[in-house]
Amino acid sequence: MKALSCKQARVSLLVFLQLCMVTSVWAEEGKLSLGTNLLLQKQQSSSRQQLKSAGNQNTTVEDDIVGVIINVGEDLNFSDLAALDIEPGTQVGGVVTAQVPLSKLEILSRVKGVQLVSVGHRVKPVLTRVDTSIHADSVLQGWGALERSYTGKNVIVGVIDLGLDMTHPMFYNSDGSCRIIRVWNQNDKTGIKPQGFTYGSDYTPSVIAAKGSTDDGESHGTHVSGIAMGGGGKLGRYKGVAQGADLIFVQLRSRESDVLDGISYIFTIAKQLNRPAVVNLSLGFHYGPHDGTSSFDQGVDKLVGPGYIVVGAAGNEGNEKLHAQHTFSATAGEMRTAIVVDPTENTADMEVWAPADMDFSYAFELWRKKPLAKVGSTSFKTTQSSKGTYYADTTFTIGKSRVGIKYQSYSSAATPYYRGWLEASVTNPVDTGYKVVVALRATVGTVHMWNADGGEFVALGASAGGWVEGDNNVTVGEIGGTGKSVITVGAYNMRNGFCNIKDSCYYFVGETYEAASSFSSQGPTADGRQKPEVIAPGIVYSSVNSSDKSYSPTSKSSFVSAVEPDGKHYYAIMTGTSMATPAVTGSVALMLEANQTLDPGEIRTLLCNHAMLSDAIKQAPTSKRGSGIVNIYQTILHVSNRDSFPITPTVAPRAKETAAFIIAPNPNNGAFKVVTSGAEDLSISIYNLLGTRVYQAKIQPEQEVVLQRLPQGIYFVQATSGAKKGVRRMMVRK
Repeated sequence: MKALSCKQARVSLLVFLQLCMVTSVWAEEGKLSLGTNLLLQKQQSSSRQQLKSAGNQNTTVEDDIVGVIINVGEDLNFSDLAALDIEPGTQVGGVVTAQVPLSKLEILSRVKGVQLVSVGHRVKPVLTRVDTSIHADSVLQGWGALERSYTGKNVIVGVIDLGLDMTHPMFYNSDGSCRIIRVWNQNDKTGIKPQGFTYGSDYTPSVIAAKGSTDDGESHGTHVSGIAMGGGGKLGRYKGVAQGADLIFVQLRSRESDVLDGISYIFTIAKQLNRPAVVNLSLGFHYGPHDGTSSFDQGVDKLVGPGYIVVGAAGNEGNEKLHAQHTFSATAGEMRTAIVVDPTENTADMEVWAPADMDFSYAFELWRKKPLAKVGSTSFKTTQSSKGTYYADTTFTIGKSRVGIKYQSYSSAATPYYRGWLEASVTNPVDTGYKVVVALRATVGTVHMWNADGGEFVALGASAGGWVEGDNNVTVGEIGGTGKSVITVGAYNMRNGFCNIKDSCYYFVGETYEAASSFSSQGPTADGRQKPEVIAPGIVYSSVNSSDKSYSPTSKSSFVSAVEPDGKHYYAIMTGTSMATPAVTGSVALMLEANQTLDPGEIRTLLCNHAMLSDAIKQAPTSKRGSGIVNIYQTILHVSNRDSFPITPTVAPRAKETAAFIIAPNPNNGAFKVVTSGAEDLSISIYNLLGTRVYQAKIQPEQEVVLQRLPQGIYFVQATSGAKKGVRRMMVRK
């Protein structure tokens, strides 16, 4: 858990409190969010400062261009956008992305048919072989009951992230051919733009290796891509899941609209090649309704379909009380909670989301902690879903310290479930003896709030006043954790420590081996859906960027674990649901090779139905571990029309070169009989899911075999009778 405060200077005991409020109404029709307004305000202030510094009237100020997501109605005329020199990017249903100069945002919001313009927030990454823990190695080898191996061949793995090392051996075949087939660097202005988009450079295979790295200071994208589809390089130690799939990588610029464009880019190329694709989003934040109705989630819902899947990270806030909720009743119509500012960010961005039919009033208060007392307050303002946007800027002054609050009530028909929200951005006070509190009054109903910048919510009082303590429920993040058509992934600890290249070993404090990761965010979503669906390893070794100087054997970093024979490319450990997500992305690629028509709902059902639950994982609530650990071997057996879990034994087909036998009982506790129609003695071999033989013997028909020390799990029994052989699956339960 992050610290709630840092050591700060004391202010005089004589506290002078001054409350000033300047209010203005922006965007009367409620089409610009607080984030958009704040960005405009910042740009205007910066422009004035530049002109003042220049000291003459001939100075021009650059008009920044930002990516936006626009919710539009059927009455939008795209020629109205063209008249503003705004060229649409991704267009799906009622969602459009575009690159828009800041100076045109307010004009754009007035265009007929435009329901919502959102610049959005900057997307952040949510930080031994992974394939064995989810039994992908058995699938890659075509072991057991599978007729053939599955490697993700002819499937495209798309990764939208930061920092791909395009020279790393992890992404090359043994013959030297590259498995990276396209890269869109959204930050590169020097090359040819991708078709249908107005920014970035599109790298084709002829230039990919020569480009080196998409971001020399980042390794996240290299690590994630390696887990999803890396071949292990010449070292061969840290292989990914879909080792036969090809990679399309998008070097992310910054915002949600850029992510949506990236998904569209990947799927467009995949369709041109007539190949299925799965996109990995190890990204996220906590701005938005968390109910699957954000503009971004609506766009993803329109882009995915049979053979085109998106997998996202749950987030790493499972230990943080960044969420709070309160249900108002007819007799209890008031609540309040203190907004704790993350000292590393110096600000707290808070959002309150309410149902469409709820009107609520809000105020911001300043409270002294000892003795507990309210020392200042704004007046209560009412937000209604039909009244558009109200914006205010408030400053509390405590001695020489200032607490700035910018807040806005907002509504839009573009969000069908939650139409009204309250956003606030709070500057960190110097004196930690005071806390900023949000107070709400409302009619009957439930509101949710998130402290989106890494802070938490705390209850200062325990009696009157309706104080609410924050919690870690509904902490799955936007982008990867809330979408209705996104497969969301949490993390568990395949290990709780690691050893680096210098053989120095470390352990992660607070993380239990084979248990659900404490940091993994948990559901449900605000509208009650279970997220995450499944979990996968979250502490993983994989490739890192050779251009990233923080990862090298000579650096101070303790995380480098191995180096390629060329001495230039490295492997290291990273932690987070960012690492768990590509393990599932690679698993989905294997599924799509087996059946490229699977849609998001079918993928979700298959992964959940065949997930594993160990005793340690069972200790975690479903809201954190979902259905359990991904078991891609069992899933592929089902996808390839070979259900791997017969509860009652069945006789094998009587085919030539096949021994007909059954195992009874099955499941069993390690004691069983092999029943056959013949009278000949049998030779049996028992293998675990890793392909290791754990028992071998010659037995008579219907002779009882007792293996008391055989651990609980799934095994394959191979029986040989003369020239005939057969294989049956066996479940041991204890």
